[in-house]
Formats: sequence, structure tokens, C-alpha cells
Amino acid sequence: MKSKVFILFVFTFSFFFSSNLMSQNKGAYFGNTTSSCLNYVEIGNVSISGNILTVEASFNLLPNNANCTSTPLHDIISKHYDNTDVNYLLRPDHAEINTTSGFYVTKTVPISADNCHHIAMVYDGTFLRFFLDSSFIDSVAVTGDLITNSLLTKIGYSAGLNPNWFTQFWGYIDEVRIWKVARTESQLREFAFSNLNNVKTHIGLIAYYDFQTGFENIQGNSAYNGHIFGDVQLSNFKSDCIKLVPEKPDGENILITPNPVTDKLYVKFGDSYTKVKRITLFNVLGQSVYQTVDIKELNVINMANFIAGVYFINVFFDDRIDLTEKIVKFQLNNYFR
Repeated sequence: MKSKVFILFVFTFSFFFSSNLMSQNKGAYFGNTTSSCLNYVEIGNVSISGNILTVEASFNLLPNNANCTSTPLHDIISKHYDNTDVNYLLRPDHAEINTTSGFYVTKTVPISADNCHHIAMVYDGTFLRFFLDSSFIDSVAVTGDLITNSLLTKIGYSAGLNPNWFTQFWGYIDEVRIWKVARTESQLREFAFSNLNNVKTHIGLIAYYDFQTGFENIQGNSAYNGHIFGDVQLSNFKSDCIKLVPEKPDGENILITPNPVTDKLYVKFGDSYTKVKRITLFNVLGQSVYQTVDIKELNVINMANFIAGVYFINVFFDDRIDLTEKIVKFQLNNYFR
């Protein structure tokens, strides 16, 4: 039986937050089905100026097309020509930008082949960070504003079509998002393996592609609708990148109470507690205010000294499933005088 999450409320009004993870099976497939060696989705001049951005995607990397001369490099989202002209570049294993202060690149990390991954690059005016699956894994100190160019952003290949190297991506790409904000680690984790719902409520989102029915920009700006070149298809993932919250081990019932909370918050897993990797509590700024890996059947979080307001509890399971719920903390003397 698929698990359920039960939240008890102690007021007649209720607050409920769901990560709204929904099943998705399709993505953009850049594959080995034909002899085409140049395949990409062009999405227009999605230029990011200033000193903040986030670019993210999910992908399955497949072996190179045997018919094509290729390099180990794979461009997932590119608005660059070379390392002197990079508005942003996201590859499976690192990220690159140019600012008015120079060229910056995160370290290259090993990526397991034929597995689903979520990656993101974030520049917040101080650091360029590279995010892989569950956490930031590298950061580089950066100063300056992003350089811009007139190149048309491409998914799956280099924006500048640089003839000096072949950077074709082979495999599946999904959930491409470009933001004019610096997303926090908790925000990235919340939707790392899910789709965005209520798209227009997400501040700073300027381009979004889920490839379920086509290549249009779901954010709504049709100037950034995608146009395919070569052999790019909508196809089911070989390994689905999208996870369902209910798809947790059988018998897993989570009880979080009380909510709203004044003092102690109780998180009860029952027998399934051995499958939980960590519990983290974030404030509305995305800052971690509590974390534990000491998981028990019944976990107690003392919130007595927390400032009144909204928090988010994140439960991370060892099979890479995330659950996020909204928690309201209040002081009784705010209501009863």
C-alpha cells in the first residue's frame, strides 16, 4: 500500500504545504536512433544580467553516438561560445560563467552513467555553486556582474556552435529551468526530482520546459519557446527522473504534530524510521535551523525558542525521496492576552 502523510492540526484553521511531486515520464531525447550528429533545442536569447542566476535540469546521460566524432564534453544548457564568452553553461559535471571579473568554473565531478541526476548552477553575487542530486558539492568565490551575449540559448549543444569542439549531449534531458534569482539549496532540493506546479507563482522563473507535450516555455513567455534542430524527440525516460512522494516503502505512515506548534514538534515514523536518512528544518529564507541524522521511531524537535513564523520540515529517505511540509510556529501570548 502506498504510504500516506497525516498532519494533525490543533486550530480550526489549517495550514498545509505539499511539494506537489507529480509523475512525469517524458523528456527531450537526444539519442542514437539516427545518423544525425547535431541535435539541440534552441530557446531564444535567454540572457541573464546582473549578479544572480540559477540554471537547473534533470538528465540521463547515455553513451555517445558511435557514428559521430565526439568529445567527453556534453552541454546541457548553454549560452556560451568559449571560456571568454559564457553567460552561463551547465554541463553534467560542472558549471561555468564569465563575469566582469573574469572566467569561473566549478571543479569537475564524476557522474555515474545511465542514472538519473538533477544538477543546478547558482550564482548569488559571491559564489558560483554546483548542485548535484542532494546538495551543493562545489563552490567558487566570484565577483562581478555576468557578461551577456546575443547567442541563442541551446539545450543539448553549445549556443555558439563552436567548430573547435563537439559538445553534443546524448541521452534524456528534462525539467529545464532558468531563473533570475539565486535559489537556495532547500528550494532546489524541494523540486529536484519533480515538476513545478502553479508556475506563475514562482518568483524569478523566466524559462521552464518539462517536455511533456512539446517544447514550449511553460513559464509563459513565448519568445523563449523551443525550436528543435536535428533529431530531438519527446520520449519516455529510460530511467524515470520524476519521483512520487507516496512511492515510499510499504507501511510507511508519517505523523507530524502539532501543527501549528508552540513548543515541541513530534515526527513519528514507526517501523520505517530505518529508511530515513535525515530530518532538516528550514526557515522561510531557506536557512537550515535544525538538522539531525539520529532518527528514531518518534523524533522530538524542541521549537520553544524558535521565532514565531513559517518553517519547512524536510524528510530525506535513503532511496532519494524527499518530503517537505509546512510548519507554523507561534507564541501563545500572541493570541491570548
